[in-house]
Amino acid sequence: MMMKLLLIGLLSVLSFSSLAAEKKLIFVSSEFAGISERNEAGDLTGLGVDIIRKIAQDLEIEIDIQLYPFNRMMSLMKEQKVDAAFGIYKKPDRETYMDYIPVSFFNDTYLFYTTRANQLNWDGEMASFPKDKAFCWVRGWSYFNKLYQIKSEILFHEHPSLEGCVTLLMANRFDLIAGPIRDIVPLIEKHGIEDKVKLLAKDYGLEGNYIAFPKGHMPELQQGVEQSLVRILKSDWYRIKLHQYGLKAGQVHL
Repeated sequence: MMMKLLLIGLLSVLSFSSLAAEKKLIFVSSEFAGISERNEAGDLTGLGVDIIRKIAQDLEIEIDIQLYPFNRMMSLMKEQKVDAAFGIYKKPDRETYMDYIPVSFFNDTYLFYTTRANQLNWDGEMASFPKDKAFCWVRGWSYFNKLYQIKSEILFHEHPSLEGCVTLLMANRFDLIAGPIRDIVPLIEKHGIEDKVKLLAKDYGLEGNYIAFPKGHMPELQQGVEQSLVRILKSDWYRIKLHQYGLKAGQVHL
């Protein structure tokens, strides 16, 4: 029995190795602050980018990382035109066409801001958000479930970018904005408005950043990526990378 299990494992490794060696794999993402973005020199950078490169090194495979607008990235996954995507949240509708690695490599928490001049009083509980106050959030982004549950009950506006929401908040067009800590804090610092905004609520909506594959695509590779990622998340290398990108280590889902 033991020999049979070893043989199955060996065949699985050989199958994965030969399949991965046939081509350079394509892993896609979108512009996510601190996770996958281009620096001023045009080079790809971010925690997710470095993790994918580390996985490629660990598994001795070639991975070409490409960034696309979010909706285009998701279309490529639906059409199975790429091998994997990373930096995306896990949502029930997406699980119909994607296999998620069951380990998140970083967890986001959301921060909610208003202006100091605004009289909005709110305790951070989604169900108690004032019905007469306007909320700006980003079109196409995946917010957390409790926020979606009140969407039909509040005044809201979908904007193409979080930066646009920040600008409109400062113009008193809206009462509240929200974003992942790794996105919204750098934007507030960039605009130099730290003394003009007020943090109303924090540490809401824990969402994991995942690696996902088109449904049923390369199961041996999926297993190899999961095993490699678990090793990475337990390493000093991972903690150094968190510090490098100024990210706080949320509890990853192991």
